[in-house]
Amino acid sequence: MWTTPACTGDDGAAGSGPATATTGSVATTDDAELRVRIAQVGGGITQRQRPALRRAVSKPVAAWVHNGVSAAVSVEGSYARAFAPWTRDAARLARRDDDVTTSMTLAKELSGLVIETGRVHLYVYARDGVTGGATARVNLRLVGERPDGTSASYILAGRLYLTRKGSVWRIFGYDLHREELR
Repeated sequence: MWTTPACTGDDGAAGSGPATATTGSVATTDDAELRVRIAQVGGGITQRQRPALRRAVSKPVAAWVHNGVSAAVSVEGSYARAFAPWTRDAARLARRDDDVTTSMTLAKELSGLVIETGRVHLYVYARDGVTGGATARVNLRLVGERPDGTSASYILAGRLYLTRKGSVWRIFGYDLHREELR
């Protein structure tokens, strides 16, 4: 099991409110859908704002999953794109911890890797109707095939910390772990 925490600072405003359940999905190529749900939001965010908020906050998470976790095993060189939605400092740390933040190390032992299930729960922080930060709890079940034909299953789980500047959400920190299921 690998565990990697990193954080580069928080530019967002704090505040939370009652739990909610706005659910949707973001498709990933050749994988199960990445199911995204707003688990908690408050601070004056209306029900009507929540679907657009879910899409905006989940966009960098989905980009990281697609370019760093699933597609990276079969498409060499896509790892750099995995960190495009990250802040500069967080991307630097995540590259250092690529054994957890990408599937690069798994690519050396697997001939394929897909996301069997993918769930993300968003906890969005807002004050007076203005969002500033979020935590994404990520839970991915990965299934791959070894060159000898046997399969391997992994869980990649943890938290991504996001901040908003203007209308753009970016990942500024993470606490992730990956373990093989036996």
